[in-house]
Amino acid sequence: MTHRLFDDRGQANIIVVPVVVALLVVTLLLIRNLGSGVDESRQARTAADAAALAAVDTWSDAIKTQFDLARTSGSEDDFWQLVGRPLSWFTTRDALCASADSFARKNGSTLVSCVPGADGTVTVRVRDNRSLPDTGQQAEHSSTAQLQFVSGVCRSGSQIGYLIGRTCQTQAPAPAPPAAPIDPGAPAPAPVPSPAFTAPDGLGTFDIQAVIVA
Repeated sequence: MTHRLFDDRGQANIIVVPVVVALLVVTLLLIRNLGSGVDESRQARTAADAAALAAVDTWSDAIKTQFDLARTSGSEDDFWQLVGRPLSWFTTRDALCASADSFARKNGSTLVSCVPGADGTVTVRVRDNRSLPDTGQQAEHSSTAQLQFVSGVCRSGSQIGYLIGRTCQTQAPAPAPPAAPIDPGAPAPAPVPSPAFTAPDGLGTFDIQAVIVA
């Protein structure tokens, strides 16, 4: 009887060991696939964030170019021509999305869509170029970046303005009232040269940040 019990236990052990090994193999495969999926999802998110930020940085650079030209123009008319313009005036969708596409590619992904908004946002969707094991699917992710106005310029609705002190000025100031009429019998006044135009006090240096908002 004792010998038979020993044989039964031995047979039970022989059956249990392969089952345990099979379960371990299945578990390891699931962990590997899950880890790979998480990694690709993270890669897609990184690529989407980078693409959206690159597009907004391109937008910021275009605004800075016009800001620098206006501030150093020496002309009051040229200076105030910048304000009141829509954000879309400073660049094109093609330029923004080309930057997004470039950074998506640098991060191993393909740009699926790119949508600039009137409020200074750019929303992109990218697809990771790698396929998930077994399923063959490719991870996708969306991201939205936005212009964050800090100093120098500001946004009111979809229009650009100068941030002077704490006021976002999207219109040129009203012209000065006309001078009083000159008495015809009085001698003509000596001409006075117009002072050189300088930017208003309180106008800070240019600072726009690109931030992820979604």
